[in-house]
Amino acid sequence: MTKTQFLNNTIENSFGCWIWQKATKKCKRGTHNYGWLTYKGKQTTAHRVSYQLFVGEIPKGKCVCHKCDNPICVNPDHLFIGSQRDNVNDMIQKNRKWIGVSVRKKDGKPVRAKLSDIDIAKIRLLRLAGLTQKEIGAKFGVSQGCISQLFSGVTQYAK
Repeated sequence: MTKTQFLNNTIENSFGCWIWQKATKKCKRGTHNYGWLTYKGKQTTAHRVSYQLFVGEIPKGKCVCHKCDNPICVNPDHLFIGSQRDNVNDMIQKNRKWIGVSVRKKDGKPVRAKLSDIDIAKIRLLRLAGLTQKEIGAKFGVSQGCISQLFSGVTQYAK
């Protein structure tokens, strides 16, 4: 696969992410879709292929991590090499660690959730009004990834 062939399968979004447009596969936890393809005779994730095509080889046992926290992104400028520990630390540092949410609610807000049902309704209206996920996240003190999860159905508190 050439760089051009690879790029023909992407669309750039307003955050500079190259969004993979072909096959996707859920990660082991089933929370995110990653781009998926056959490369050099093996099934692998698109972001790993992007790194190999545009940056270089991936050291054995290393992860290709996302700076942008967008699993479907394959922009090599948004990727970095790290260990599994590095990837987990990055997740914790960016406050993306999934802890689990208690089903108990207090004032219409799940105990460990960052957003209430009312917040989610407001977010949906703001998105319809044309605000970007990043802009909405800033208004509610959460990441663009958190807002993205609301619209992708990853979180149970976005229905």
